[in-house]
Amino acid sequence: MTRFNPWRHLHEHHPDISVQFVDLGGTGCMGLWTIDGIKIERTCNQRERRCCLTHEICHIESGPMPKDARAAHIEERAVKLRTAKLLITMEQLVNALVEHDFLINDHTAESLWVTLPVLRTRMERLTDAEHTYINLELARRT
Repeated sequence: MTRFNPWRHLHEHHPDISVQFVDLGGTGCMGLWTIDGIKIERTCNQRERRCCLTHEICHIESGPMPKDARAAHIEERAVKLRTAKLLITMEQLVNALVEHDFLINDHTAESLWVTLPVLRTRMERLTDAEHTYINLELARRT
């Protein structure tokens, strides 16, 4: 079970894009993709950096944000889901749920090496097939 490594992915697929750790001035934003590369809030911890970098890579790979506010909102939701799916495989999710007594909290997120919002996105947007897989695996393991 290999974890997605956004640093390796960026290096292999987007070697021209740099990452800078900067003060984003309390904007509430952990990261930005600009013409100068990816900027990540310097106070982020490792989990936040991993999630933020993956999120910005997803933006890069899907192209510029739409100018229309509604379309931009839809695109942002899609990027959040792609980020969560890259960072949390089904096998990793099941293992973490079993290890943490089926709780969706920061301890579970930490064991997955993601932030709680990323874990929540993954859980809230499971497909029917993913729900079935999780239920079968949990029944088998408990």
